[in-house]
Amino acid sequence: SLVYQPQYNISTKKIIGVEALLRWDNEILKSVSPSEFVPIAESTGAIIDIGEFVFEKAMEEFQDVCKRILETDNQYNQSNRFRLSINVSILQLSNENFLDHLFALINKFECKNAKLMLEITESLIIANHQKVGAILEKIRQSGIEVSLDDFGTGYSSLSYLSKLPINELKIDKSFINDITTSKSSLTLIKSIINLSKNLGFEVLAEGVETQEQIKVLKKHQCNNIQGYYFSKPLDKTKLLEFLENNK
Repeated sequence: SLVYQPQYNISTKKIIGVEALLRWDNEILKSVSPSEFVPIAESTGAIIDIGEFVFEKAMEEFQDVCKRILETDNQYNQSNRFRLSINVSILQLSNENFLDHLFALINKFECKNAKLMLEITESLIIANHQKVGAILEKIRQSGIEVSLDDFGTGYSSLSYLSKLPINELKIDKSFINDITTSKSSLTLIKSIINLSKNLGFEVLAEGVETQEQIKVLKKHQCNNIQGYYFSKPLDKTKLLEFLENNK
């Protein structure tokens, strides 16, 4: 099943979109963390089918958000579109049918006041940057945006980072946890934000849980944030209620 976590703009305090997150509740195993089952799904190739489910389910459920929120709230329009972020594995991205399936879904579930953002983990891009770069270029040319997830954990090479067709760097939660107590974490955050600005990328900090963290991120001009301070991940019904109450 899917849940959705709201993402905010620090300056405007407005919701800019949601990230779709995968959940698995099993009768025998109970609630299984994505950190446990996703690597197994990737190693067996099952992630291809799971990935198709995620995209189809997310876009299907997002239709209600479009109809009930985006089409009736005048803050969302062609110049300020609400974003739906979905994680993509390297196996999905490399699958020969991925782009055709993705573009077909977009045509089927089109929402003029929304945009799709694909989140790609930094470590996966590093290992496959030439092949992935060509695929990402096709994706971005189609109007889909790309976010580099977990940035700072994959020992990036700045030489290829400047050449990748991405729109956003997403700062990993591990850096945010100690931002108010660790000078080194704060230095890294400031460096990532400055790097993003210089390269023309947006920057989003995930795992934000306190007002103090928000103050630090705002002071250093982080664009967007996501985390439990604002909202835990919500199923579709609760998300619609949340968006209605936060217009």
